[in-house]
Amino acid sequence: MWALITKFAAQHTKREFMAILNPLDVPCGPIMSTEDLANDEHVRGRDMWVELDHPQRGKWYNVGMPIKLSDSPARIERSPLLGEHTDEVLKEVLGYDDAKIAGLKQAGAFSVPPKKAA
Repeated sequence: MWALITKFAAQHTKREFMAILNPLDVPCGPIMSTEDLANDEHVRGRDMWVELDHPQRGKWYNVGMPIKLSDSPARIERSPLLGEHTDEVLKEVLGYDDAKIAGLKQAGAFSVPPKKAA
C-alpha cells in the first residue's frame, strides 16, 4: 500500500493531495518545511512569521506568537543590543541617579568584555 500511495502522491503537491483526500474523509495535513511555513498565507496572515529590523543584523524573520489573546496581544520585537537598556534598568529598577551611573561607568563596570582568541 505504501508504495502505491507514494507513487500516487508524487504526482501532486501537498495541497493537491489534501484536496483529493479531504472529501474522502481521510484525515491528513501537509508536512511543511521552513520554507513552506515562511511562505504560507495562513501563517503570514496570523503573524506567525514576522519581519524584524535589527540595527546589526538588518532585516530578518522570526517566529511570531502562536497564542492570540484579544485582551493581551503580544508584540514580537528584536533582541536588544548589549547594554542597550543598562541606563534604563539602573535608573528605573535600581533607582540610581546620573552621578552614580557615571561613576560606575568610569570605573569600567559596564565595559564590553574582551574577546577571547579562538
